[in-house]
Amino acid sequence: MTRLNRLMQLRRLKQMVKALSSSKENVTPHLFSNNSGLNFTRNIGEKDVIRLLKYDKHTKKNADLALKDIIVPFPNFEEVDFSKGYDWQVDKSDRFGPSYQLYLQSLRIVSSLLIEFERSSKIQYLEKAQQIIESWMDFMDTEPENDMIWYDHPSANRAQNIIHFLYLAKDRLEIDEQRYYNVLVRHAEFMSNPTEYKYNNHSLMMDRSLMIVGRILGRIDLFNVGYYRAIDTFWYSFSAKGVHLENSPDYHVMVRKMYIEMEEYLKGYGYSFGKNINGYIEMSKEYLDIVSRPNGLLPPLGDSGNSRGTRQKVYRNFFDYEAGIGVLQYEKPTPVYVSFVAGFSTNTHKHYDDLSITLNYGGEDVLVDSGKFSYSRDPIRTYMLSAKAHSTLYFENENYIKEHDNRFTHLVEMTGFYDAADYTIIKGRNRGFEQSELGRTVILLKRYPIVILLDEASTDDEVFQNFNLHQDVELIEYNIGHSVVRLPSGHLVSFSQMGQVDGLVNVESSTAKPASAVNTVGFGKTTPTHQMRFKITNLKDKIYAFQTLINMNQNLKISHFKVENERLQMIIDDEEIMITL
Repeated sequence: MTRLNRLMQLRRLKQMVKALSSSKENVTPHLFSNNSGLNFTRNIGEKDVIRLLKYDKHTKKNADLALKDIIVPFPNFEEVDFSKGYDWQVDKSDRFGPSYQLYLQSLRIVSSLLIEFERSSKIQYLEKAQQIIESWMDFMDTEPENDMIWYDHPSANRAQNIIHFLYLAKDRLEIDEQRYYNVLVRHAEFMSNPTEYKYNNHSLMMDRSLMIVGRILGRIDLFNVGYYRAIDTFWYSFSAKGVHLENSPDYHVMVRKMYIEMEEYLKGYGYSFGKNINGYIEMSKEYLDIVSRPNGLLPPLGDSGNSRGTRQKVYRNFFDYEAGIGVLQYEKPTPVYVSFVAGFSTNTHKHYDDLSITLNYGGEDVLVDSGKFSYSRDPIRTYMLSAKAHSTLYFENENYIKEHDNRFTHLVEMTGFYDAADYTIIKGRNRGFEQSELGRTVILLKRYPIVILLDEASTDDEVFQNFNLHQDVELIEYNIGHSVVRLPSGHLVSFSQMGQVDGLVNVESSTAKPASAVNTVGFGKTTPTHQMRFKITNLKDKIYAFQTLINMNQNLKISHFKVENERLQMIIDDEEIMITL
C-alpha cells in the first residue's frame, strides 16, 4: 500500500467515524440493550472485563497494604499513607514525574485488590476497592484541578477498573448504580471528545474502554466512536510491514496485544475489525521474531526495556522505511546481530537515537541503547533521551528537531538497503539540524564477523562518534586508533578507526546532573557503564568523518582498507573484498 493510498484511507475512515458517531442507528442490535442507569450492571458480563494486571509477586503485597490504606500506585514506587484520608492530589513529581499521579488517578491499586479478591474470595478486598473508588468519585465531584484526572491513559484504565469492580460487586455489595452510571457516562464523554485524541497507544486505550462502556450503557454512538477510531488509529500507527510506529519494540508488543484483545472482544459479540487489520496483526508477530536479539529479548530501543520478544528467533535481514528500523544479522557460525535506527513517523517515545546501532555477538550484548529509566523529568531521563546515551553521532552545540510530521518531511530517514551474497548495507541520513547534517552507512560482512561504519558529517562544529557499551562489557584498551573490549565470556571485540581521528573523550559515569554513561536496569534504576567517544574537529576534505571497523575475531588479519570513488576495498586474510557504496 502506497503512502498516498494510506492517507486516502485514513481520510475516508475519519469521515466514517464522524458520520457513525453522530448516528443512533442500531447497526449491531445484539450488542446493545438500552437503559437509563437503573440496573445497568446486569449488562456487564465476563467479556466486558479487561484485567489490566496479571497476578504476580506484587499483587497480594500491595493489596494487603491497601487494606491498611497504604497505597503503592506502581511497583517500586514510593507508597503513600491514606490512613488519615485519601489525598488524591499527593505530589511526588520531583522523583517520579507525572507517572505517580497517572497511576494513582488510574486507580491501578483497585485492579490489584480485585485480582486478589478473585484469587482469595475474601470480601474485604472487594469492599476496599469500593471504598477507594467512591473516595475518588467524591474527589472528582469537587471539580479539582489536576491534569491527570481527565487524561487519556488514566481515564481509560480507570473506566476499566470501575467496570471490573461493578462486575464483581453487582451481586455481592450494595452499590449506587445511578452514581456509577453517571461516572461512566462522564468517562465516555471525555474519551469520545476528538480534542483529546492523539492517535497513539493512550488513545487506543480510550477506544477499547469506549467500546465496552458504550455496550454496557446501551449507547451505539459511543461504541461506534471507539470502534471506528481504533480502525483509524491502526492505519496511522502501523507501517505497511506491520511495525508499530511509536519507536519502541515494547510498545509494539503492547499495542499488538491490545488489538488482539479488542478483536476477541468484538468476536464475542459477532463483530470484527476485518481481515485486513487482522492480517497485519498476524504479520506484526513476525517482526518480533526478527527484531529480537539472539537471546530472544527485545532490544531496549526507544522507551523499551529488556522484555521477552520471542522464543523462536528468526535470523532475517529487515528494514522498514516508515518505522526507521533495520536489522542486519545471521546465525552461523556465530550469531551476529546489528540494529540500526534512522527515521520515524511519529515522535511518540522517540529518543535522539537516529543513526544509532546496537550490537550483539554470540548472544552477548556489546553495544546497547541505555534504555528509558522512567518518564519523569529527572536529569537521568533527560540523558537517556539524548544522543550521548546511544551509539551514534552528535554535535556538541547543535541538536536536531524531532518533527512529529517527519513521516511527510523525511528530514530524518533511512536512505538505502542492499542485501548481497557476502554483505548487507543499510544507510540513513539526518537532515533535521538547522546548520548541519549527518549520515551513516552500516555494513555487515557475512563471511567474517565484522561491522563497518562509514560516518558522514557536514558542519562547522565538532562531530562526535559515541559507543555505549553494555554494563557487563569491560573496556580494556582505549586509544584514538584502536580500542578493545572484553565480553563476559572473555571474548574480545576491537574498534579500529581506519581514518584519522582528532581525539577521544574520557567519559565518567554519573547520575548527577548532567548524567552520563549509565544504563537502565529496571524502572527508575541505573547502573554505570563504559563509553568510547571519538571526535573530529576539522572535516576539511573528508568524505567520511569516521571510518570504523568493529572486529569480533581477533585472529583475522586486515592488511588493507580504503574508501575511494564510492567503493570500499579491503583485504582480510589475503582475500580482497570490494563493496560498492
